[in-house]
Amino acid sequence: MRSLVLALVLLAAPARADSPLVISQEVSEEVPPLPTRTLVEPSLGGTSGLFRLPTAELGVAGQVRLALRGELFAGHSFLVVGDHHDRTAARLVLGANLLGWLETFAVVSSATNHNVRSPLGGETDADARLTTSITDAIFGLKVAAEVGAASVGLVTDLALLGSPGGLSIDGTATSYSFTGVLDVSAERLGSPLPLRLHVVMGQIIDNSRGLIALATKTPVARQVVTFHYRLRPSRFHLGLGFDLPIALGARARLTPIVEYHLEVATGEAERAFTQDPTFRTAVDGRVAQTMILGLRGHLTPSLSIDAGVELGLGSPGFAFGPPQLPWNVLLGVAYAFDPLAPPLRVVRTVRVTQRAPTPPPPPGPAVAPTGRVAGIVVRADTGAPLADAILELPGIGRLATNDDGRFRAPPLSPGVVHLVARAPGFEPSTAEARIEAGQDAAIEVRLAPRARTFTLRGRLADKDGPLVGQVDATPLAGSGDMASVAVGAGGVFQVVLAPGRWLLRARADGHLLRARTVEVSDADPQPLELVLSRRGEPLVGVASGRLLFVRPVLWQGKRARLGKGSGAILDELADALLAHPEWRRVLVRVRGARTGDELADARARLIRDELARAGVPSDRIDARGEPGGGKVGTVSVQVDAGP
Repeated sequence: MRSLVLALVLLAAPARADSPLVISQEVSEEVPPLPTRTLVEPSLGGTSGLFRLPTAELGVAGQVRLALRGELFAGHSFLVVGDHHDRTAARLVLGANLLGWLETFAVVSSATNHNVRSPLGGETDADARLTTSITDAIFGLKVAAEVGAASVGLVTDLALLGSPGGLSIDGTATSYSFTGVLDVSAERLGSPLPLRLHVVMGQIIDNSRGLIALATKTPVARQVVTFHYRLRPSRFHLGLGFDLPIALGARARLTPIVEYHLEVATGEAERAFTQDPTFRTAVDGRVAQTMILGLRGHLTPSLSIDAGVELGLGSPGFAFGPPQLPWNVLLGVAYAFDPLAPPLRVVRTVRVTQRAPTPPPPPGPAVAPTGRVAGIVVRADTGAPLADAILELPGIGRLATNDDGRFRAPPLSPGVVHLVARAPGFEPSTAEARIEAGQDAAIEVRLAPRARTFTLRGRLADKDGPLVGQVDATPLAGSGDMASVAVGAGGVFQVVLAPGRWLLRARADGHLLRARTVEVSDADPQPLELVLSRRGEPLVGVASGRLLFVRPVLWQGKRARLGKGSGAILDELADALLAHPEWRRVLVRVRGARTGDELADARARLIRDELARAGVPSDRIDARGEPGGGKVGTVSVQVDAGP
């Protein structure tokens, strides 16, 4: 506003062609945080999800979501022949992610049904017209967590149903449900397609039949009342859903949604239908099926609208619930905000130029000289500019880069200034610039992408159960530093590793060492189990570069198969080799009857393979048969600590 007033004053003042005057005014204003947090929309049931299908998404911690959902239907001869039926419903949904893994939600729903029909079969005038307006409330919780490429969650809610009078809650009709949720993302499985699959399964304990006594109604009115008040028995619910977010620029996206719902009644049939001959042939059937086709559009990262149509694929019998609508229009709008996110302070400069008489400057204190720092933030790997990166400057606050990755700070006193640049998905970087009076200090800040890591989970045990010990991880190929984790009670361990080949060595008191080579790639590694053998009486000793056996390795006849007890000798041999990684070369020799004895060569290869299965790298082992003195089949092992 001050800039506008100043511009009008200058336009009204007399001007001279030979007296230019340039006036600049800087205006600071607070703006919301950058849109790095995406809206997670509430479903019709209150929890975050699609239209009616809950998902295992929670959004970011601290996010609050508000949504308004509506339903519309009108039709002829829907409930009974010759009627005209109108139904509208609205739901106000409030949800919040409190702790990052826990979501709470509340729903206030209101539905109005209007049914007009010609009196049939002795119906009274009151039966010929029925209008109801009911209001219900739902409260619930959801917990969820990521498990590999999937997310799992559990949703539970409590439904407080309004009485037919609409002024109070009918406690006898209170219902509740428990639902398990599974989400699988194709992107997290390595696919470029952002397709997501959602599966839900749960039980609904429905007591809505306590709202009204159907036995007092006429046969036709029972159908209408059952539908109007949604009187249903307890039931099992199975749901499948797909959604495909499609980016429309940097801030908007469009998401097609498909849902399928199957409900099977598990409660008892309504006697008012089964004992009335009018419905004798139309009471069976416990299954209800629906499908939803819709679109959800994100206009901004915090605002979305959606529209869809729900198609009835199959209805249960009268005794197990109301008929499904042949079609039902679903509309909604949702908004999310984060009350904990701090605002960003940015500087915008407005420059107004007008030719006017230049009065002599009034005497006053000298103005301290200033300069500026201006530059660009780019990716360290490709050099591409980074839009919406944040720069923190002492005494100034935070600045945001524009779409070209550039920024320009307000005036600063001459000297050295240090700044910190940050962007989602990148490592922070510090930079230094020297400010000169009347000049812009140019600077380029390079941000390196965060290295991707994976969590390897496993279990340490012996034949009797879990063990307490330690697991060491050494990189064989790829990047990463050696890691070591302690294994506590229960034998479960997890270690964070970079992509590449790793050698895992497991140890526990009173047990032989065991090693395993694992490959960590773009997909999360599968859980593994390291099984150790108990350490018994010493079977292998070391003397002068040789490994000596307390008792010889035995064979099964003239075959390349180990005899009884020889497996334990090789386990202890592998333990000694794993305990001494400085032994770069292991020479395994098996005595043969002559040169080129194939049996001696096969027995040597068998020993090499057994050692490799225990974790000794096979490229360290030179195994072959050789002729010489001594008993045929005798095994000797020599180690070489050289390069």
